Amino acid sequence: MSSIATPTEQPDPPGAETSRLIIPTPTAAGPRSPLRTALDNEIAAAKRSGIHVSLKDLTVLASKNDPFRVDTAARHRDGSWLAESARELGLGSRRIHLRGLHYMLLGHPKADGKPYSRT
Repeated sequence: MSSIATPTEQPDPPGAETSRLIIPTPTAAGPRSPLRTALDNEIAAAKRSGIHVSLKDLTVLASKNDPFRVDTAARHRDGSWLAESARELGLGSRRIHLRGLHYMLLGHPKADGKPYSRT
């Protein structure tokens, strides 16, 4: 019986250019997001080339605004909640002003079970 090795388990032949896929590392908040995984892959590739690159070096905007840094499991959960709530409210493909959506969501249960409120 043969086993299939993941890309991170396969050694590179001598002199070969390294381009391995880094398997997302689960965190306390869940698995890494695709954007964060892309950053981690770049950091790992630089490290294999002997170049020191940190997450801070690759962050263009403020860490709380940079799309590669704010792509978290919690934000994916909240986005899924918003999409599901919009379906439950019957919005379909209708265009609606964000304030109108906000008012429609008031009192609707959030992903954590608490009602959506004005805060």
